[in-house]
Amino acid sequence: AEHRELRCILIDTDEAIPPTPAPISHNELAFRQGRLFKSTKVRRPPVRALEVARDGRLDGVSLVAASRRTPQAGEVEIQVYSAGMNFRDVLSALGAYRGEAAPPGGECSGVVVRKGEGVSEFVVGDRVMAFAQGCMRDFLTVDQSRIVPLSDDLTFEEGATIPVAFLTAWWGLVELANIQPGELVLIHAAAGGVGMAALQIAKKIGARVFATASQPKWEVVSQLGADKVMDSRSIAFAEEVLRATDGRGVDVVLNSLSDEFARAGLTCLADGGRYVEIGKRGVTPDDVAASGKRVELSVFDLTEVGADKVGAVLHRLNRDLAAGTLKPLPYRCFMADQAASVFQQMARATHVGKLVLNFTRPKPTLTGTTLITGGTGGLGRTIATWLLQQGATEVVLMGRTDPGELEPGLRFAQGDVSIAADVARVLGTIDQLAGVIHAAGLLDDGALLQQTRSRIARVMAPKTDGARHLAKLAFDAGFMVFFSSGAAVLGSAGQGPYAAANAYLDSLAQKLATEGKPALAIDWGPWADVGLAVDRVPAGTVPLRPQEAAEIFGRLLQEPAPQAIVIEHTEQVQLSRLPPGPPGSVGRDSSTG
Repeated sequence: AEHRELRCILIDTDEAIPPTPAPISHNELAFRQGRLFKSTKVRRPPVRALEVARDGRLDGVSLVAASRRTPQAGEVEIQVYSAGMNFRDVLSALGAYRGEAAPPGGECSGVVVRKGEGVSEFVVGDRVMAFAQGCMRDFLTVDQSRIVPLSDDLTFEEGATIPVAFLTAWWGLVELANIQPGELVLIHAAAGGVGMAALQIAKKIGARVFATASQPKWEVVSQLGADKVMDSRSIAFAEEVLRATDGRGVDVVLNSLSDEFARAGLTCLADGGRYVEIGKRGVTPDDVAASGKRVELSVFDLTEVGADKVGAVLHRLNRDLAAGTLKPLPYRCFMADQAASVFQQMARATHVGKLVLNFTRPKPTLTGTTLITGGTGGLGRTIATWLLQQGATEVVLMGRTDPGELEPGLRFAQGDVSIAADVARVLGTIDQLAGVIHAAGLLDDGALLQQTRSRIARVMAPKTDGARHLAKLAFDAGFMVFFSSGAAVLGSAGQGPYAAANAYLDSLAQKLATEGKPALAIDWGPWADVGLAVDRVPAGTVPLRPQEAAEIFGRLLQEPAPQAIVIEHTEQVQLSRLPPGPPGSVGRDSSTG
């Protein structure tokens, strides 16, 4: 903003020495697996669906514009909140799935928004979970037989961990293998979604369980009740099973492994046992014949089971979950915008339980205490009042100067957010942390040539150090919002350190989101009457009224993107000044409403 004669180029690469295009015509470039990408801003479509290229590359996963379908007789339309990831989605994206290709996503949870004729079990507003193909989208229309109510005791994320894993495990162990109390079951990949569900079901019935998992996950599997845990990365598990059973073997194998690992499972199956194959690359009838054993082989694909049968089992599982005899699976949650990186993580199989994509942020619960740093300033007080109006139990305003008497529901906590000990002390006074809003900031304007190390540090510390401390110490917050500034994306002459500090907040929110944390950075334009830049309104920019800004803040809490830009301009041409930004950036233009 101060030295327009200088051109800065950002190159993000997965290679040590990337190829350099000539000439470079764009300021932000990325190299991925030998391919060049440039950063561009696109308008977010009103309805999105996840699309996979099926070209052998997991970076071909993207959100594209989609349409909604009016529910017909017996159907409901769900606004999808959360969708569960399954390994089938990864195989499909890689073009390696041997079955019929289908849109990604086999399970989701959300809210009924429309229903067709003849639907009496559900009403608009019901919380539900669904088992259906193509769930990774904002809105899904599905037959009512494939959905069940989602208990108020479960979150949307927990609901998205249930259908595929528990249906697969139940169908394999109960409907096909008909396991009985006291029988010995071998469950492979027991730290994955299906494995964890199968372990719960087997123990509920009274069976004994031998399980395999990678060694870092053994403790988790043992805590779930496995009687013996072995290494899923070595076929030596078969010898261990035979030694532990005096050569007899197990009664049932629930297999999700492939090739020699699947065949090793066959060698440790007792004569007359049942082998249930839930993958597409496991044991075949020829393998069974070669074993010389009497084996009942069952190979099934849950998507080929009739909807009525699936619905009946899903209702039964739902009753067990409501009764507490089955538990939802552990999960890590990410926003849908991070789908490509989540697919890559799924392929590495380093996670425990399920990976979940959120297509909207559930309305945050305000039960408990919300902490606002820089809370005694104009922005903090405005948002605090709005939170109380929305039903917040308590709002703590953290700052260095006592604001005096506060309205009921507000509490002052003295401290400097740039000091970790102060942050820890204030958090220690909060019993139940609902969320964090980091609104602290400081200005010390001056041209870059006039800046000193101490001046830069003084401006950056409240934002950057404070954000780091909060991310580390308040990691269990239901939401974490960083109040950034439009200066981070537009630039602002004389405010280099301030712009850099806010750009740091934007990047930190993006990073936390890729780790599955509910982080959001809002790059605010100027507010009317309050804020650090109240007397510094760029030409063509309209200050946001505080109440209007608070309402926008409320809407953004439920948006899926980890960053939003909220700037109101008088002319549409002003938007052309925005540099290429991250997905989810929003510019407001008063000329278009």
